[in-house]
Amino acid sequence: MQTLTEREDFLTDKLSGEEKKRFIQYVDTWASVNGESTLDSFITGFRLGAQFAFDTFVTSKTPYADYLKDEI
Repeated sequence: MQTLTEREDFLTDKLSGEEKKRFIQYVDTWASVNGESTLDSFITGFRLGAQFAFDTFVTSKTPYADYLKDEI
């Protein structure tokens, strides 16, 4: 992040007028896209973790044959 910030500051200082405005718009747009992508990844991971927890503690389905079932 520090490297990105330094490069952004360098370019912001060197640019002027319309180029500076466009560069700042680009940086803001990229931050928005990156934020949405990060949020989507978090939601997907959270849902996967919740499904693991549900499968582990709530469901009674087993991924193997219950051989003791006939003996009871």
